[in-house]
Amino acid sequence: MVFEKAFAEKLQAFPGFKDYCATAVLSQYFFEIQDLGKIPAGHFFPKPGTDSRLLRIISKKQFGNSKNDLLFEEFTEQLFRYKNKNLRNALQHCESWIKARLKASNTDFEKLRENSKLMETKVYLLEINQFVEAFNTLCSK
Repeated sequence: MVFEKAFAEKLQAFPGFKDYCATAVLSQYFFEIQDLGKIPAGHFFPKPGTDSRLLRIISKKQFGNSKNDLLFEEFTEQLFRYKNKNLRNALQHCESWIKARLKASNTDFEKLRENSKLMETKVYLLEINQFVEAFNTLCSK
């Protein structure tokens, strides 16, 4: 598939990069994305303002399985609302949503809090498998 360069970079962004967001986490969670190369803007008519990238997108989960993919999407989007906070603080801001939608108990939160290294990591630095781990710990569905 052909995508505008900026969007293709967002789909492939890694933790810590400016473009790393919920879209990057979810696209890489659900798909294997292979960059097949650049397509210069001059190859199109009418000529767009930016270059494009050719991507091969294969449906393939590479980072484990969440207990509920739809709720995992919502969970990831909720956390990225607080992307500059550490996971502990982001979870505190989302706690009412997590308890309502994921049916998480205080025990589930305590299990996750035991992993202090994960809890002190900024949301935008979390690896995709860490999002899955946190979600599965909190989700009782």
